[in-house]
Amino acid sequence: MTCEAPSNFAEIPVSDSSTTIQVLSEAAKHHKLIKERYTKPAKEMRLSSRFDEAIELLLDGLSQFPDDSHLLCSLGEVYKCKGDMREAMRYFRKTLRVQPRNAVALNSIAHTHHIMGEYEKARRCYTEVLRNCPDDRFALTGVAQAYRVEGYYALARESFRAVLERYPTDEVARILLAKLEMEV
Repeated sequence: MTCEAPSNFAEIPVSDSSTTIQVLSEAAKHHKLIKERYTKPAKEMRLSSRFDEAIELLLDGLSQFPDDSHLLCSLGEVYKCKGDMREAMRYFRKTLRVQPRNAVALNSIAHTHHIMGEYEKARRCYTEVLRNCPDDRFALTGVAQAYRVEGYYALARESFRAVLERYPTDEVARILLAKLEMEV
């Protein structure tokens, strides 16, 4: 499972240290190009609700780099923010076809299920992330939130406390736990 930003170079076999350095150097150059030319500007467009411009830019990037997990996942995020959950899921799943255990894509799928009110599906996706990335803050909080909306208050309380145990300064988990305590 990729616990950090996805990379399409993670499984390239290498035979010696000079090859390893060369592969990592190429991966870094590719990532920088994708970030500077596509994902960073698209994120700025997404944050200013210029969704169609962001989609156009990312689709242009995908026409040149069709299997880039950064571009695929970014496109899914734009569609999710635009409110098109079907297209968002399509691009998150494409990311998983490129990188089957990509934690960013799995978290995004889980969050999209949560937005759509499919809390059990969301919790299952977050749990999949946690199997391989047990300290993933987003997945830990997502599981707790899913338990809360499903009405499993004791499990939600326990899950929020687990987040705060690992991340004592997590204000989102602290606020959600306080809200849960007031609700129950």
